[in-house]
Amino acid sequence: MRFNEIREMFKLRPYQENCVRSIYDYINSDRHDPALVVAPVAAGKSLLLAEAARIMGGNTIILQPSKELLQQNYDKLISYNIPATIYSASCGKKELSNMIYATLGSIKKVVSQLKEMGIRNVLIDEAHAGYSPEDGSEFMTFMNELKPKKVIGFTATPCRLKTMSIGQVSYSQLNFITRMRPVYFKNLIHVIQVEEMIRQGFWTPLKYETWDFNGDALKLNSNGSEYTAESISEAVRKNGLNNLILRRLMVLKDVCRSILVFMDSVESCNTAAEWMNAKICAGMAEVVHGGTPKKQREAIVERFKSGGTRVVFNYSALGTGFDHPGLDCVIVGRPTFSFSSYYQWLGRAVRIKDGKDSALVVDCCNNSSRFGDIRKLSIENYKGYGWGMFIGDKLITNIPMGDKVTKTDLDIKAAKKDRRRGLAQGVTAAPVPGRPDHPLGSTLMTFGKYCGWMLHSIPVSYFKFINETFDWDNDRNKDIKEYIDFLIKNNRL
Repeated sequence: MRFNEIREMFKLRPYQENCVRSIYDYINSDRHDPALVVAPVAAGKSLLLAEAARIMGGNTIILQPSKELLQQNYDKLISYNIPATIYSASCGKKELSNMIYATLGSIKKVVSQLKEMGIRNVLIDEAHAGYSPEDGSEFMTFMNELKPKKVIGFTATPCRLKTMSIGQVSYSQLNFITRMRPVYFKNLIHVIQVEEMIRQGFWTPLKYETWDFNGDALKLNSNGSEYTAESISEAVRKNGLNNLILRRLMVLKDVCRSILVFMDSVESCNTAAEWMNAKICAGMAEVVHGGTPKKQREAIVERFKSGGTRVVFNYSALGTGFDHPGLDCVIVGRPTFSFSSYYQWLGRAVRIKDGKDSALVVDCCNNSSRFGDIRKLSIENYKGYGWGMFIGDKLITNIPMGDKVTKTDLDIKAAKKDRRRGLAQGVTAAPVPGRPDHPLGSTLMTFGKYCGWMLHSIPVSYFKFINETFDWDNDRNKDIKEYIDFLIKNNRL
């Protein structure tokens, strides 16, 4: 299928059209290296997955991290009249075809059948999560046996939180997917930027409300990926947070139409909902958590979307795969050490809807002090550094969590590297016109901002500066001193 035919078949947003073009070019190229597409929350990732599947034309597996996302993305694909099947024990369906939506745990068991059927393309949703590139992992064992020709991963957060160590000191850092070792996705074929979506009017403007929060009680789990559930609840209790949230809701219920609250526990959810329904209005609030039965959860979500339920308290649910464009307030009532979780929670509020001018984010635990403003998130192949995630000017990947590294810091580091390279390779600027020749003119500067430059190419103003400030009692720099004396003798300094 040609790209123009794809455009005619679907109403693509401008940023989606650019992304689909990149996907189309990759699929129709001779390249076989696994590729990565980065698409922010609310970018329409299920549509992009469907488009990729359509372009591949069959013989494709679409791997999903959960049954909820599998069902959501499968429904999106078949709504475009693209035939597909589901192979997932958790969904209660195991049917093979030339277009399969599957969870890895189920599909890995029939890899020999897949090869016989000619399945050679793999699309991976939420490519940052649960697909370990380590040799011998479930994922790599499956991929090595299948030997796919084309692999495209999709994610909003191309990073993994990992515990690192130097000697006996351990720390956590977000590692960019392409900078990990071992690495699977080496090639980013397209990035949709948050700023691009905001500029085109496809991200609802966010208003931030940030509370002070004492996090002294917080403790990381054994792998450094998140705070322990016990320490989160203890910190919430010490801050009296749940009562403060209820007090704030007394005001917000008259301002916001649809409010999603992330709590620290199922117990906290139940207590808060019971209080609101008893003290304010029966049926105003409901609870969803990881253990809520599917049919009950679907009914609650439907009432929430229709406006019958104004507030939903949730724990371990509705963080991903939950689309409610009318949602105009998210309250984060628990601290988190996971950037992916924080980003996804806030991302529930950014979808656009007629009559929705903005959405409120109430960060009760000051998580933004760790991660920053998600409106300023960018994925950049920064000059002299490579791929990284930034919040405004601040780098947040491949550095210890809590450290501050800015683009200015990266620029300085790159400049120093360039000088060292110039010193080693003799790459220097041209001589200053009109300067008298001297045998030492081609000597390389050994220090300072012009390190690696030939002496006859350096501005005399710099020589004047170092002549007045530098201690010349050093044989290593005697040639530089001799050249400066030459400039003085010739009235050039």
